[in-house]
Amino acid sequence: MFYMFMDFVIIILEVVCCQMFFDVFHYEGRSNKRLFTKKFTAVCIMVVSCYIIARIFNERILLKEIIVFFLIVVTMTFVRRIPWRKSVVLSLLFQGILVAMEYLALIFVKIIIPDVENMSSIEETLGRIIIIVDLLFCFMTVILIGRIFRGHKNKVMYSEEWIKYVLFPLITIVMISAILTVFKDETNERQLKVLCAVGLGLVVMNYLVFYLLNDVIRIEETVRERESFDIQGKNQLEMYSKLNENYELQKSDAHEFKNHLLCIQSLARDHKYEEMENYLHVITGEVMPGGIVIDTNNVIINTVFNTKYKEAVKKQIVMVFRVNDLSGVIIEDEDLVVLLSNLLNNAIEAVEKCQDDKVIRVKFTQEKAYVILSVKNKFSDPLIKVGDDFLTTKRHGRNVHGIGLKNTFKVIDKYNGIYDISTDNNEFFFSIIIPNCVL
Repeated sequence: MFYMFMDFVIIILEVVCCQMFFDVFHYEGRSNKRLFTKKFTAVCIMVVSCYIIARIFNERILLKEIIVFFLIVVTMTFVRRIPWRKSVVLSLLFQGILVAMEYLALIFVKIIIPDVENMSSIEETLGRIIIIVDLLFCFMTVILIGRIFRGHKNKVMYSEEWIKYVLFPLITIVMISAILTVFKDETNERQLKVLCAVGLGLVVMNYLVFYLLNDVIRIEETVRERESFDIQGKNQLEMYSKLNENYELQKSDAHEFKNHLLCIQSLARDHKYEEMENYLHVITGEVMPGGIVIDTNNVIINTVFNTKYKEAVKKQIVMVFRVNDLSGVIIEDEDLVVLLSNLLNNAIEAVEKCQDDKVIRVKFTQEKAYVILSVKNKFSDPLIKVGDDFLTTKRHGRNVHGIGLKNTFKVIDKYNGIYDISTDNNEFFFSIIIPNCVL
């Protein structure tokens, strides 16, 4: 009875691990009731079926593996609606991982218990110990595979958060090693069962901790996304407000320009050329409010550039632009606002803290089939890193202040672009290349 219960728990853990592996390569969006129902149904079907198969084909290992393989494919295809070709490939890969980890588990146990082959009297318990170690190795492998194949798309999964996932399994391996060290000197079958149950309990705890951390990080991700939307909304509201303000100014300028022309026409008709010349000198010497300093033939880009240019001038920062005709840029307006606002805001904020060389160099050009954007500026405060990405010069709230650049990375990824970040002699350089074609 004890071994039957252990076998049932082991099968549950194997099935859950299989689900985790499929989730890495078949992401179905945020968890919801419908998705949970599909996953739970798949787990129940596979657990019951695998348990029955294991009992019937206990001595015919190869046939058992083949049947389990087809069971996984059918369940994932018809219950979770994963394409059958994908289910076949992932099922093969998972079965391969299980076999490889079982081999590693056997080596691991032999290292801890050198004379394991001579312990035939406790073979049944020992076999389950090897399976438990196999499960733990398989669990860690799936986590690492998830880090490799999904880490770059995860919004908040920083390196230290992945360490949280891996830390508990590592501690468990140490504890199981200690258990096995005691295990090799035990002769009492009851005590051996207790040690075996403790090892299985530790593996179960690993799974529970994994899903607990998942929930915590999912909540944190939701909070950060909300902050991200707030920042994007604020940037867009600011840009559209500036658009409306510039439009009203241009209407006012157009009205005044018409009045100037009528006045000049009147002076010319009365042959008052000297007065006309003086009047022209006055109006051409005026600095017209709302004038466009940078013109790219793109209303949104013009608005962002001119708004940030005026902001920089007020802070005694020089902005040097290199642009060309950007009327054909395919990037959507809201994405342009996110991209340009975040980069220029960061540059202005960094340069403002510098004592000298307050210059920001911006390049935004369309060259053949690509759009090239780069921002170069000095900085004085040390840059704070999270993973491999430079986030901010701010010392506090790096997760909040890093959202701006994370939104920028999302836009770049959306348009299949590439970026490069480099620093040299307290100079920050951010360059982006985006294919300018219909995606």
